[in-house]
Amino acid sequence: IERLLRDNERTLLPLARLGGLEFVRGERPRSSLSGVSGGMEIFLPLDREAALKLEEKLGRELGKATANLERLLARMENPDFATHAPAEVVEKTRAQWMEQKEQQTKLRGLLSHLKD
Repeated sequence: IERLLRDNERTLLPLARLGGLEFVRGERPRSSLSGVSGGMEIFLPLDREAALKLEEKLGRELGKATANLERLLARMENPDFATHAPAEVVEKTRAQWMEQKEQQTKLRGLLSHLKD
């Protein structure tokens, strides 16, 4: 894949709005986002301003996810909810809690990588 990217760099850079390609082995660059494609981990380094804006946005999203988790947990821990709500509603609430927990975990991971 590296060879393919290098051979097509002149076309790829303007299409992807990239300043350049750098192929590294080893540690993840600081303040970067990552993805996996074709068995290769790809990093997108962010400048300081972009990293701060993204960190702020992710922080807000993490706050929302945490608030949703607390709200859903309070509902599930309410004895009246478990005994009086239809089974579908209880199951839907549990599924929403699991989705929010997964979202919270992902956001924490992204924030951790940005701060490294």
